[in-house]
Amino acid sequence: PVSTVAREVKRNGGPTRYVATCAQRRAERCARRPKIQRLCAERDLAARVTKALENRESPMTIARREGVSHETIYQAIYRSDRGLDRGLWRYLHHRRRQRRSRRHPGDTRRSVLGQFRPITRRPAAATRRTQIGHLEGDLLVGAKNASAIITIVDRATRFCLLGALPEGYDAKHMAQGVIRLLRPIPEAGRRTLTWDQGREMVLWE
Repeated sequence: PVSTVAREVKRNGGPTRYVATCAQRRAERCARRPKIQRLCAERDLAARVTKALENRESPMTIARREGVSHETIYQAIYRSDRGLDRGLWRYLHHRRRQRRSRRHPGDTRRSVLGQFRPITRRPAAATRRTQIGHLEGDLLVGAKNASAIITIVDRATRFCLLGALPEGYDAKHMAQGVIRLLRPIPEAGRRTLTWDQGREMVLWE
């Protein structure tokens, strides 16, 4: 898409300053893992964000001014390893010690996926990308839903598995496809699998 090319040019100096080799080096540098959190790497930025929070500014307002994602600020507030000091939640408008689910307290609906493990319980080694075997899966659907492909990528090595779903991507065929892809992989190479909460994963267990 034209918009993809435009963003690539813009983030690397614009039409008059774009240099492909420099852009490639920047892309490779940004893709390195494990990734250092921005507020951990830029202590001046972290200090400005802290001061703004203490002045009762909202993370959204700070994010727009400082050029950092508001989600990055929220994660740093609620997690001690993301670059900000503990206790800054006191300066938020709601003063919550931890993030709350968006689901309404009276909503008793259960997920069609059953009791799955949330991503927050994923092992630290998977988050740091320091151990093979922690996989991420996704479903890619083609034009007019006429075709579908399973993708499974190892977070540490970027090793990628692809599997076609010629008979459709309902729960049954998804489960069969994932099993077919992972069966040849040694146990050490398939420790955990992270997936989104799509209905096609009903048979995840």
